[in-house]
Order: sequence, then structure tokens, then C-alpha cells
Amino acid sequence: MSAPNEKTRAASTVRGFSSSLYLNDHQAAEYTGLSVATLRRDRFQKRGFPYVKFGRSVRYRREDIDREMSLHLIVPKSA
Repeated sequence: MSAPNEKTRAASTVRGFSSSLYLNDHQAAEYTGLSVATLRRDRFQKRGFPYVKFGRSVRYRREDIDREMSLHLIVPKSA
């Protein structure tokens, strides 16, 4: 197995953001099960998941999504 070449490394990093840590709208939508439109509307309305803005690019950190989801976890009592 060979080491990743420059092209592979460049593909895994977008403007300095590691693709394993940061998700774009479409990746975050897939990860959370929400629509891209919902994520964009939530940003516009200053709610939803925390995000990173770099120029016009928006990225979500997986750890922030996971933390936010765990804060809204509901564990029903057994009957």
C-alpha cells in the first residue's frame, strides 16, 4: 500500500479544512438526516448547529453536530 500522493491529500482538504473533521452542507445533511434547505434556513435564522464560516464557505464540525444532537437526546422512561 503506497502513501497518499499530493492529489489525494489535496482532495481530502478543502481550503485548509480536513474533510474528516469538517462537513459541507450536503455532507452535514446526510450525516444528520436533515435537508440542506433546513440547515441553510437554520443558519439564516441564527439557530441550529454551530458552523465555521471561511469566506463564502460554510463547514460544520462533526464534534459540534454530535454534541448538539446529544444535548437533545430524550430517553423515555420504561413503562
